[in-house]
Amino acid sequence: MKKFFQAIRKKDIAQVKQIIEAKPELVNCVAKQPPKKDDGQSPLQVSLKTGAFEIAEYLIDKGADLNFMEDSSCCNAWRAPVIHDAINAAVMRSRWNTNDKILGFRVFSTEQEAKKAYRILEKMLELGADINALDSYGNSGIWRFCLQAAQILPSYNYSSHCESDDRIFTKELEEDLTRILHLLSQYHADFSYAPPNTKLSVLDFYKEGAMAKLLQNRDGGNAKKEKRKFGRVIGSGPFIWKKRVSDDKA
Repeated sequence: MKKFFQAIRKKDIAQVKQIIEAKPELVNCVAKQPPKKDDGQSPLQVSLKTGAFEIAEYLIDKGADLNFMEDSSCCNAWRAPVIHDAINAAVMRSRWNTNDKILGFRVFSTEQEAKKAYRILEKMLELGADINALDSYGNSGIWRFCLQAAQILPSYNYSSHCESDDRIFTKELEEDLTRILHLLSQYHADFSYAPPNTKLSVLDFYKEGAMAKLLQNRDGGNAKKEKRKFGRVIGSGPFIWKKRVSDDKA
């Protein structure tokens, strides 16, 4: 089984197919540490985390459990439904960027990669993955989208209501994230859900900045218009952050 997960991490689709053809039941096997970060996870989760999208699609076609979540016996406190890994993958393959004074403006993905990850998420939802499934901290799919997207959107100062230029909310990034958000809305993501840690919905939590702009257009412009502050862009520098949920999952 170690060989199987190693093949996934290496993106060796030929070896993955060979293993599954010999033992089809391995499509829903569970990884054991080491590495610790994979403990308790399914092949589909590991393929999504590592960007092995061709393998992910193959596993889905072979009957991977689209509502799998690590068991509480695994060594990691943070456990999440596999649909959350698909959301993470789609967000992180969007055309995000950094805008550094020394290194300059850099983009970290392509339109092709963004669409490839999006199609996997779309396929999982079409086949019945539960967008409102909760992780072990009580975060839903729409919260997972927002928490992940917040890491690649411009930093926001909630005291001065100013947006940093450390990352730029480009037309391409807005296009990629909006496409994901519309998909989640199409499959009935619960925008009113309030997790136990914040006790607020995403609409109440993100009232300013680029995230607020995205959420306002969550269903293609048909959402009820709400008054929100989008802030002004300022130069890089220290910012006071509103406390958010910790998010360090690979």
